[in-house]
Amino acid sequence: MPERPRAVLTLARSGAATYSGPVPQALRGTWCILSVPPSAQPRETAIAARIDILLTHGGTVPVGATILASRSSGFVIFLPVDSCTVRIELFGHAAPPAQIVLGCVAVSRRAAALRIAREHLPRLLWAVLRCLRLNPRGVFGRLRGELGNLGQTGQRVPYSVWCALFDRWDMATVDRLARVSDRANWPAIDCLVVHTGGAEGPTAATCESASASLGIAPRAILTAGPGEDGLTAALAASGAPYVAVLQAGEMLAPHALAVLAASATRLGHPAILFADEDSIDFSGARFSPRFKPPPNHTAMLSDAPCTGVWLIRKDAMDGVTAGGEAWAEALRLDAWLRLYEKGLAGETHRIPYVLTHRRADIEMAPASAMAKVVSDHIDRTQLPATVELGQPLRVRFRAPPAMQPHVSIVIPSACRSPHVLHYIRAVLAKTDYAHFDIVVAVSCNGPLDATQLETIAALTRDARVRHLVIQAEAFNFATVNNIAVRTTDSQLICLLNDDIAPLTADWLAVMVGHLADPSVGIVGARLSYEDRSVQHAGVVMLPDGTGEHLHRFTPDREMDTGEVALLSQEVSCVTGACLLTRRTLWDRLGGMDEAYPSAFNDVDFCLRARELGQGVVFAAEAQLLHAESITFGKHYGLDEMERNMADRLRLRSRFPGVFESDPFHSPNLSLMRGDCFGLAVPPRARPFDDIMPRGG
Repeated sequence: MPERPRAVLTLARSGAATYSGPVPQALRGTWCILSVPPSAQPRETAIAARIDILLTHGGTVPVGATILASRSSGFVIFLPVDSCTVRIELFGHAAPPAQIVLGCVAVSRRAAALRIAREHLPRLLWAVLRCLRLNPRGVFGRLRGELGNLGQTGQRVPYSVWCALFDRWDMATVDRLARVSDRANWPAIDCLVVHTGGAEGPTAATCESASASLGIAPRAILTAGPGEDGLTAALAASGAPYVAVLQAGEMLAPHALAVLAASATRLGHPAILFADEDSIDFSGARFSPRFKPPPNHTAMLSDAPCTGVWLIRKDAMDGVTAGGEAWAEALRLDAWLRLYEKGLAGETHRIPYVLTHRRADIEMAPASAMAKVVSDHIDRTQLPATVELGQPLRVRFRAPPAMQPHVSIVIPSACRSPHVLHYIRAVLAKTDYAHFDIVVAVSCNGPLDATQLETIAALTRDARVRHLVIQAEAFNFATVNNIAVRTTDSQLICLLNDDIAPLTADWLAVMVGHLADPSVGIVGARLSYEDRSVQHAGVVMLPDGTGEHLHRFTPDREMDTGEVALLSQEVSCVTGACLLTRRTLWDRLGGMDEAYPSAFNDVDFCLRARELGQGVVFAAEAQLLHAESITFGKHYGLDEMERNMADRLRLRSRFPGVFESDPFHSPNLSLMRGDCFGLAVPPRARPFDDIMPRGG
């Protein structure tokens, strides 16, 4: 057996703590084990490395993060054929060395798979069990894909280590912030602590945390007890242009007011700023971070972003009633929704820093108080929605019959598989919507065969179905949809795969209901596998030019506990497997870009719509079954990064900012395939990169 290539990679320092070096020609296109010699192991326990592979054509393959001090035996990495450079960025090293020397030995794909499987055994076993339930024939393809994902994910960094590396604030850091931001322009801030009049501990702790502020002191610390009158009196007593609103039990980080004041100055003194948060126990240990989405109407209706400190401009609270309740969460939500009604939602911003720590004895607004605020907003705006109590709230959009314009459902299909008849008939039988028709678009090269003719004849017995034959040498998903849409005259267009069936009869009415919001241009549905785990809950954009379905394979039982997969929210993209849009928007965009024949055409369509200011919403209440398991495993091979490279590069170059840092995915969360809810190492696209406290 020939000896496997091996080499020593010497990475020279190219920045404060960044190192890079060439990939040896003999190792390109191989799986390797990189190892740090024991003598070079750092002594610090909170030290991490971010690894990237640079490609010859200018692209980057993010490999992931690892805690170097715990990986003396090395870690597995794949070096693509067109890789040219290994780049490592260190975080937390007390004295970064002049160079990093790594051992690198090529291993077989089987050896790499075994190594990855050993390091991620629980996750891999769960992937195998999922595949066996969905489609045993696809188990090897799915296993192969899962191994590829795990080989790029790296090691999950614990939150305690992440905080030590990237959330270290002290007086010196705040002083730097003050110098950079021109402190003279910082607005004065009052702190308003809302409480129920019960135990004094949470209120006293919150007031004490505000008094300990670094860099800027609150002009006044006001408290508001139970009842709307107390809240009104406290707001009237405030004389500062901004009020930092807190609920008793929410502890301000010492640097919080300085960051908020500097942010307000840099952003032109907007109406509302809100920040991330976490929980803290009585020993001071932090856990359970809440990294929030940017301000968007659909997410706000669930009230999920309304905890933690909010900085609200005093005039933005004019007319705010908080639903008649003295709760900080209700006050925040009411203020935001009233701004939205005035068309001023653009004056609100998320600050991606953890600025509040929640004590275990925090006072939380009851669901009824939050529901009252949202219900009042729905009444004022006449949206076709109802509120279901819960924490967070569930707001259910559903267009009533009087608000159900005609929808044309376009289904591209070869009409050869037996499942086509079953699923399209299910759409016809289980869709509770007043006015819709279906166009089955068949792309073929030559005359239809007997199976196709038989399937079409069976479908078109229903007067709501017609078929369209499109002659083409090769199938092009975008072209088929564009031609089919041109044959319709409906106000709304729904793209649907031929392997989808409704799980809720009102799925289409729900999606149409979301379009009652004029700021929404595209709506996607919650798609499930046959075992009811998530197949699609929106799409997050990844740096390699692809997308990842959010919460894929999350079990149904977990979504019933209030996880975000159950909540409607705005996203960058939804899948074209079930996509609803207005004809006016479709025509304005010129339909789908036919230069993307199979993949990425839905991504491109959504991102171009967002450029026009149209929101893209994932509607969690619109539930359908997606039998993707019929061809399960074919799209997840280890060579996925090599396929469709030209399309991916074109798409990424067209929308570089979205792929570098998806605006609807917190910059504190990972963008590694298969691990989008791990912690980002390092955090991305932060508003204060010039003063961000980073290890090393």
